[in-house]
Amino acid sequence: MRGLAVILAALCALNSAHAEIKSKSDRQPPNAQSAQSCAADKRGTDEMPLSVKVIPREPSKEEAAKEEAERTEMTAIDKKTALETQRVADHTWYLAAFTVVLACVAIGQPPTLSDSRGRSNSNAATSTKPK
Repeated sequence: MRGLAVILAALCALNSAHAEIKSKSDRQPPNAQSAQSCAADKRGTDEMPLSVKVIPREPSKEEAAKEEAERTEMTAIDKKTALETQRVADHTWYLAAFTVVLACVAIGQPPTLSDSRGRSNSNAATSTKPK
């Protein structure tokens, strides 16, 4: 608890010192030369831009027709891709339904009993004759 009080007092002292330094710097008058140089500095404006402004050119008729043909072709490809994707999804559902039916048929089969040789009991009873 005592350590927390010491830390809090140190933070208050640093804050007051920072405020005092800031108020001293605010009271000083600005330098006349720096004010004039800031006013004359035109960097970052339309007169002296920081970067070059690129003006796009108008595409030629050939380029416009080529872009339109590419857009049309891509639209057709996208439609075909969507159709094939839907077909795959449909077939997946059919396969899942078939698997469920197959599992139900397998569960519904009657159990078969086997003797130690792997033959069923019905065959074993008919093949062995009492002497």
